[in-house]
Amino acid sequence: MQASLDQEKKADAGKLRWSLLTVQFNTALRCIARILCKGATKYPDPPRHQSWRTVEDAVRRYKDAFDRHADPFHEDIAHFLEYKKLNDFHILELSVSHDFKELHIDHMIVNLLFLRDLIYGQNRDVTIQRPKARKKPTNVVARTYSEVLLWLDLLGTNTSRKS
Repeated sequence: MQASLDQEKKADAGKLRWSLLTVQFNTALRCIARILCKGATKYPDPPRHQSWRTVEDAVRRYKDAFDRHADPFHEDIAHFLEYKKLNDFHILELSVSHDFKELHIDHMIVNLLFLRDLIYGQNRDVTIQRPKARKKPTNVVARTYSEVLLWLDLLGTNTSRKS
């Protein structure tokens, strides 16, 4: 009863709780915002805050940018794991981008945001649909004895196993 009275005052059941993002990831969001602000200053073509949308061959180029930042990020992960073993994080130095002086993972996130918007569209929720069930294969060549047993099970013809 209390829950329904509460919803009469403010009907927010089932709605997005943005505070889950802004409170839990405040530092990361600040870094992402800094990169976007620096980008808007570095690439001032109108509209200033969305010049990234006008890049020619944008999907390929932002995917390439993502990959360029991924290499040093993988090194950061290796360093992190090494220092974690030593339990000595105060000497951990993470690599930053040359031009913006921000962490590579934050650049990767920005590039993913651009790619998400370019590929799936602005203001569009994408629903994940389950793939259709596959038909049982009929002409398959098995490489190992366990694969033979597996295929026989799938085809319902395995009599070698006990029930």
